[in-house]
Amino acid sequence: MAVVENRGSPVLFNPFKHHLNFIREYIRNYRQKDYRRLKSDLLKIGGSQMDLYCGTLPIKGINEGIVTFLKKSELLERGLFFRFIDQHDGFFRLMLSDQSTWILRKGVDPVAFVHIHPARYSKHTIRVKASTLGSAIGAKIIFNKASSIGLSELNQVRKGLLGLSPVKNISSGTLKMFNMLNFNHV
Repeated sequence: MAVVENRGSPVLFNPFKHHLNFIREYIRNYRQKDYRRLKSDLLKIGGSQMDLYCGTLPIKGINEGIVTFLKKSELLERGLFFRFIDQHDGFFRLMLSDQSTWILRKGVDPVAFVHIHPARYSKHTIRVKASTLGSAIGAKIIFNKASSIGLSELNQVRKGLLGLSPVKNISSGTLKMFNMLNFNHV
């Protein structure tokens, strides 16, 4: 799973955590029956809540919007960008062409030093628990279903793949996320 979409870009972005259409493509293209890679990828989502961009901008478009801002603001050098971020309390909010808002922070990568993610509760985003997202992705891949998932299937993914506790019922959030991973979902 590639975290940096454009090699040489100063932008570090994890689309597996933050870009719905990337996740849909990942599911569509997943062909292995060996689920070790899937488990490894899903565990990289983490254990907290995150904001998932559900808009139509491709990753390349998001990257270009950020880089355009950096160029215009003369922040394409790591030190200049870090000073800028320090002057803005550690992060900067930037609105892109589709009115989505993105957070820019200091990144640890020497080349991709601008870490970005969607702003909390911004346009075209939803707030989602990592366990919900990971469970829905895993279930979608393993059981290859478009419309519904059963409790036993969900718990197989939670326990076997993610090492999570089983649940007593399927929450509406899990069902919503499962359905959002369909390509035809609007």
